[in-house]
Amino acid sequence: MIEYLEKHAEVQNMIGDIRKFLETWLPRFAAQDVAYLTVAIGCTGGRHRSPYIVERLAQHFRDSYDPLTVIHRELVA
Repeated sequence: MIEYLEKHAEVQNMIGDIRKFLETWLPRFAAQDVAYLTVAIGCTGGRHRSPYIVERLAQHFRDSYDPLTVIHRELVA
């Protein structure tokens, strides 16, 4: 599934758009000393595209924002 999603430009464009949005706004929230921020990504099925996008975004932001917690709703008991 990862290989399939990586080949689709629209998925990569979506990740880029969301990443750019977060890169713009996360520092502003941090400057306001916000204790936490929830970012939610969802789609109709919630088992392929949205978890992939969340994991890619987390990979990108993990070094800059520690701690960063990822919770996949469908995997929570």
